[in-house]
Amino acid sequence: DEVSAVTDTNGAFELELSAEQESCLTYSPLVASVPLGAVDSDLGEVSQPFDMILPPRFDAASNNYSLYITPLTSVVWEEVRKLIEQSTLNDASCETLSANQDLVEQLNSAITVAVANTVRHYNLSADEIFSDFVGQGNVAASQAALTIVRGLKRSFIETAVLRSQNPDADWAYV
Repeated sequence: DEVSAVTDTNGAFELELSAEQESCLTYSPLVASVPLGAVDSDLGEVSQPFDMILPPRFDAASNNYSLYITPLTSVVWEEVRKLIEQSTLNDASCETLSANQDLVEQLNSAITVAVANTVRHYNLSADEIFSDFVGQGNVAASQAALTIVRGLKRSFIETAVLRSQNPDADWAYV
C-alpha cells in the first residue's frame, strides 16, 4: 500500500500524496526501484535491477520536494540505516516520530553523521550529493555514482540469491 510513481524518460516523478502521507514524508526514505530493461541515460539499458534510496530530508519541505534519488543518496541511506539499527529508532514509525521530538533528533543526527561520512569518503559536498549532478555536468559526482551503481547491482543480485536460499528469513543483507 505504499505510494508509487513511474518516472518519465528524464527520471522525473511526481508522488500523489494524501495529507497523512505528506505529513510522513519528512520521516520517510524514498526508494527508486530500477527494473530490468529500464534505460539509464549514461549506461543504457539496465541489465541488472537495483534500488536507489533517498534518506529522509528534514529540509525537503522548504523546496517543493524537488528531490534527487541517486546512487550517492543511497550510500547516505545505507549509513543512516546502520545507525538506525543500532539505536532506539529501529522500530520507529511516522506516528512515533511525529509524537517524539527526541526520536526525530536521533534520526536527524543519524542523517547528519551519514552525510558527513559520505562527504568525507567521496570528497563531495553535501549539496553535490543531493543535487542533480548529472544535469549540472558534475563529473566527479557522476563518476562516484557510476562506481556505486556497480556495487548496488551486485548487492541486489547477491541479496536475491540469499533470499532464495533462505525463504523463511525476515531480511537479507549484503
